[in-house]
Amino acid sequence: MRGAWSLENLQQAVRSVLMHGKSEKKAASDFGVPRQTLRRHLEKARNGDGVEKVLGRPRILVRADEDELVGIIINMEKRLFGLTKMDIRQLAYRYCEVNNIKHNFSRKTESAAEDWMAGFLKNHPELSLRKPEPTSLAGAGGFNKEKVSRFFDAYESVMR
Repeated sequence: MRGAWSLENLQQAVRSVLMHGKSEKKAASDFGVPRQTLRRHLEKARNGDGVEKVLGRPRILVRADEDELVGIIINMEKRLFGLTKMDIRQLAYRYCEVNNIKHNFSRKTESAAEDWMAGFLKNHPELSLRKPEPTSLAGAGGFNKEKVSRFFDAYESVMR
């Protein structure tokens, strides 16, 4: 079963190879860690990196970067600038480019992949994307100077 080993067992296996001279094969067997996993972590440990249990692909954006991107998206939605999924994928690409974040997004389309987008939306259920709709003629007609003035007069009276 994938990832059935514990971080503690991995750390003990790495220690037993590096400090006690045990063979990789023996340490992997004794501590129940896959040999290839042990090899990968031994290489990291020899380079001075820590030993940690991480399953799956590495994240492109760390949590703080994702939260900032979500804030940008929500801010744009509050300003009535509707975003499509493609807009968000392109925004993620530009965010990585501007912030010099290493990514594997498409340079040809200048956008993040669809599977990245699916994971991003799964991690951030507060985002609900809908297809932006054009303003109707009735809605545009209702947006005139007199009605806007009345709105801000009522708004100022509430804010006092």
